[in-house]
Amino acid sequence: MKKGFTLVEVLIVVTITGIILSIIMITVGSARDKAKDAAIKANLSGIRSEGEVYATDNPGSGYTNFCSSTKMGEYKNAVLGLNKEGLGCRESLDGKEWAACADLVYEAGSYWCVDWQANAKIIAGDCNPTTWSNTTCP
Repeated sequence: MKKGFTLVEVLIVVTITGIILSIIMITVGSARDKAKDAAIKANLSGIRSEGEVYATDNPGSGYTNFCSSTKMGEYKNAVLGLNKEGLGCRESLDGKEWAACADLVYEAGSYWCVDWQANAKIIAGDCNPTTWSNTTCP
């Protein structure tokens, strides 16, 4: 009666285990990226709410300097921890409009955009509000 395993049997088990682990790691990685996208969208939703508070707290000036406000800085830092670009923000010269965006991680090549009109949508491309023709989500 033979005891133990042959070298071939051990190599087959190690190979199968490696394949299973690689599949699990791919799945976990994509779930992590989806979670980052959800967090980015949640942060931008918070920015939308913060914009209304900002305009209420600054009657007469609307959204003037909203993109450079302290609260916006906090959101920018939070998003920067999720993607490598952070978020972009643009406000109109008269301070009546604003829009913000952030690149998504899982949906690479797309970004999430929110604006003063309560728009929130995914858009193909890179987040770069300086190229927008106005201050609403394109």
